[in-house]
Amino acid sequence: MQDSCLEECAKRLNESYASLVTSVDRFLYNKLDYIKMQADVIFQGIDIETWIINEEMRQFDKTVNNALGIFHQELIGCISGFRSYPVGYHYDIKNTSGSIIGEVKNKYNTMNSSAKRSVYNTLAEFAKKDTKATCYLIEIIAKRSMNKIWRLNRSSEERRLNRSIEERIRRISVDLFYELATGKPLAFKELCEVLPVVFKSVSGGTTNNVRKSVYEDLKNRASYFGGIEKFIMKDTFRGYKGF
Repeated sequence: MQDSCLEECAKRLNESYASLVTSVDRFLYNKLDYIKMQADVIFQGIDIETWIINEEMRQFDKTVNNALGIFHQELIGCISGFRSYPVGYHYDIKNTSGSIIGEVKNKYNTMNSSAKRSVYNTLAEFAKKDTKATCYLIEIIAKRSMNKIWRLNRSSEERRLNRSIEERIRRISVDLFYELATGKPLAFKELCEVLPVVFKSVSGGTTNNVRKSVYEDLKNRASYFGGIEKFIMKDTFRGYKGF
């Protein structure tokens, strides 16, 4: 993996963090849950400002997790002989010989059963079309280090797959995938050790102030509506009868 490619991936991730600095309009874009807010504040014994900050970080975390998934995919694309493909393409990564096709997931528990089935069926189609390709679900944070045949609850559709195809649809943890891709058993460990250095380098010693809360701006806007709680209630249920 070339240092320049690694740095470019880290720069794009840093840009994703920079974009997290939010505005009131962006904070309210998907609507807040007024009833959950009241339950959190009362049952957890926190104040509204703390709830606002927690909600901001929850929104940030979702965006960051998406960016990290792309980051890991692009890192694999930096390995010699591999290419990363844009979001929405048929697959996430493929090697130049066509013998390895991969779908990258950041964490093992982020897919529901429907999503798992969809990914499995997609990989199965590639395995059917190309007899030399092994198709992998690559898990960055897996339950354990593994490289095994991926078997879902066996449906009639899966039973129709012949053994040759079934054996080429696999789940693999990222450590073993890096070993497979590079030939180096500790390639992923070495990457983990160097990433903090690269992150510090591309950040230029500055941090993105993602903790800069919208609370004060939201409080100013809400002052025309009787306070933050009433404002969020009206915004959550805008257009409902009585609101």
